[in-house]
Amino acid sequence: MKRLSAFSTLIGALTLTSAAQAGTISYNFNNPLADTEFTQTGSLNLFDTTLGRLTGVSFIFNGAMTTTISLANLSNTNQRASAKSTMDLYYHSDLAGLDALLNTGNPVLSLSTDSRPVDGTIAARTTFVDSKSALGQSAPWSPNGMDTLLASFYGQEGQKFKLSCKSDSGLTVIGGGGQIAATQANQGSCGASVTYTYDNNKVPEPASLALFGLAASTACLAGRRRRAKA
Repeated sequence: MKRLSAFSTLIGALTLTSAAQAGTISYNFNNPLADTEFTQTGSLNLFDTTLGRLTGVSFIFNGAMTTTISLANLSNTNQRASAKSTMDLYYHSDLAGLDALLNTGNPVLSLSTDSRPVDGTIAARTTFVDSKSALGQSAPWSPNGMDTLLASFYGQEGQKFKLSCKSDSGLTVIGGGGQIAATQANQGSCGASVTYTYDNNKVPEPASLALFGLAASTACLAGRRRRAKA
């Protein structure tokens, strides 16, 4: 039983050492607001091969939009009207495999705002003006097929790849009987983050080695005690 206990301690130490080797690391970028339509670019770090073996890649995409909408009632009677401003963000990458996956899901992110007078009515020959903003963020994105692209994310420390995003904005008027002249002024921005999960295959840290040494010493001591009693 003592031999089994010492052996279990040794296996436990090795298990702790192995578990301590898993890790994650993330990088991100965010662009400032720009007038639509815009194309923006950002850079994210490739996975540093000295960290270990890459096991997974996921992204989060984010965007922002501000809009000022003007709804002019051209008729001589009050009109009930509202408007919806939208902005779709299409992402691309200079990594061919990643770009192909992005294309299957574009637009990756869509933002929208609604503008409406308090009572829903725009008085005759008047203009309703409203300013709104919207923020959006995708859920962690790691589609089928990402695991086949892991090698394309390997690089040396500091090496980067590019992500670009392009906006398509629009304005939809609801109601007004065709008597509403609508305009909008939009700004927007985009950003992204990447998270790498990996197994650290480097030489164990001193603390891990000390733990292993303690377990080995315990096993040896138990063996000497058994021989002394024999």
